[in-house]
This record gives sequence, C-alpha cells and structure tokens, in this order.
Amino acid sequence: RAVANLLSNAIRVSDGGGVVRVATGRDDDMVWVSVVDDGPGIAVEHLEHVFQRFWRGDRASAREVGRSGLGLAIVRQIAEGHGGRATVRSVPGEGATF
Repeated sequence: RAVANLLSNAIRVSDGGGVVRVATGRDDDMVWVSVVDDGPGIAVEHLEHVFQRFWRGDRASAREVGRSGLGLAIVRQIAEGHGGRATVRSVPGEGATF
C-alpha cells in the first residue's frame, strides 16, 4: 500500500510524458524503496508537512475532488509500523524523492 501511494502521487504530479523512477536496496538490516518523480517539486516550507494527515499542499491538483490528503500519512504510518521511516527530498522545479 505504501509503495502504491507513492507511485500514485508521483504519476499524478509528473505531467504526461514525465518520468517516475523506482529503486530498491538494502543497507545493513534495512531494505528501502525510493520513488523519484520529475514533477514540480515541493517548496521548502512545505516539506515538513507532507506526511501530516489531511495536508494537501497548494497545487490545484492537490485540491482535486476525491483527494483526502491521507496518502503520505499512510505511507509514514506503514513505514514506522515496520520499524522504518518515510522521508522526502525535493528541490522546487526538479521533482521529489520519497
């Protein structure tokens, strides 16, 4: 479910013809999954909020009907439930990495 949520978000923000990359790996006793999009990125002041329940950002697409603002909160909850963590890196105009 966590990976599906990340992919859904990445596909939505990467306009037609955009690229979404998925990578996996292992560090010591942890495995990781990374989803990278080439969408508009996330403003620095919003990065601390993206995993909060019901937070949807300021983009018009975030306000679409049927969007609850729970997807990334669910990602964080699943990751933490398995002893991991959810993180985000982004530069506006250069996409985001979850």
